[in-house]
Amino acid sequence: MTREDAATAHRRRLARAKDRLRNFLSELIERLNELFGDGISDENKLGFAVMQVGQTLRANERVMRQIKHNDKALAVQGELKTAAIKAILAARNGNQAMADQLLSGDDRLIDFLGLMYNLLKHGQDLGLTRPPVEH
Repeated sequence: MTREDAATAHRRRLARAKDRLRNFLSELIERLNELFGDGISDENKLGFAVMQVGQTLRANERVMRQIKHNDKALAVQGELKTAAIKAILAARNGNQAMADQLLSGDDRLIDFLGLMYNLLKHGQDLGLTRPPVEH
């Protein structure tokens, strides 16, 4: 393989990775819009789901182990639900409307847990989330 061929192959891999990330983010935003409606910016929805709740859950080794070794239906019944509720409550200060919607007792929390499962299971592969800082 020539240097030019290698560079072309590398550009193609990068383009595919960007497309996967773009598609994942698009789907994530679509799902967040379904959960929270139009009254909250996409940036705030992503920040809440990815950076606040998602990072808190990602730092929980037990949750991540259950996500790694179980399908969505089983993982949602495990530690994920309890840890997510705690993370939602902790993130409530700046995100009262979203937290209240999730904790209102309807199916939104279950839908959000499924979304979090997918984000935690596949988001790291796409470079969507930063790994937790080790102390």
